Amino acid sequence: MSVAGGPLTAWERTVRLRAEAAQVFPGSPRTWESPVPGQEALAEAGEAFRRSGIPVFVHAIYLVNPASDDPEVRRRSVEALARSLEYAAGLGARGLVVHVGHGKGVVRFTALDRVRTTLESARDRAKTSVPYLLETGSGSRGSVGSCLEDLVELARGLGRDTRICADTAHLFAAGEPVHTAWGLDEWLSAVAAALGPGAVGLVHLNDSKTPFASGRDRHENLGQGEIGGRALARWVRHPALRTVPFVIETPGFERQGPDRQNLARARRYRCGPRR
Repeated sequence: MSVAGGPLTAWERTVRLRAEAAQVFPGSPRTWESPVPGQEALAEAGEAFRRSGIPVFVHAIYLVNPASDDPEVRRRSVEALARSLEYAAGLGARGLVVHVGHGKGVVRFTALDRVRTTLESARDRAKTSVPYLLETGSGSRGSVGSCLEDLVELARGLGRDTRICADTAHLFAAGEPVHTAWGLDEWLSAVAAALGPGAVGLVHLNDSKTPFASGRDRHENLGQGEIGGRALARWVRHPALRTVPFVIETPGFERQGPDRQNLARARRYRCGPRR
């Protein structure tokens, strides 16, 4: 949800769309610098979300790469994450969604240690209790967090209610067979076994423009991609996710972002596995 015009406008757009949950970026997700609204503006928007009963989440900018082998990128990532955590705290958000990054040519242990250190440094600087939501990766080359083992190790190391943000398109692209009934059951069971019930704190409900195990992150409107409505309906109706908020990150049928048509499809999925 765009915050152009101030954080309160994100709430207004959410209400106009009749959405039941919202995710916002502190600013443009593709630039390092983001405008910093005053605490009063954030508190006003947070109170509006709270009164409406709409859970809100903040997503860190795309440039953040805690696993990078470049110290300058990690330094800027700490600063950006700290600002995002402060923004999320002011808004009363349930968590900060983070892509855990890429560590090209780096052994897994080193990459995971960099991620943990970077996220801890940002949290220490921000001095907030907002939990991290580690987003599942799409399996692109050098990515960290594309396998459940990475996310489990990071969540255990970070503690403080760190949970997982499950992106349906990313899991599909990474080769996790969560588009099948047995695959979804097994993945959710593995998460619960490793981190306990409630470890999935948010679901990004997206179809995929690219095939299974492609390693490419390309979202499509619900029911129009390679995953399909039947498989996405299983996510919406799964008993283990009954209390978990869902947000949509689709291009939109008019290519203007998530829209009422995608929301209507997601709501229909509650009633049965339709395409």
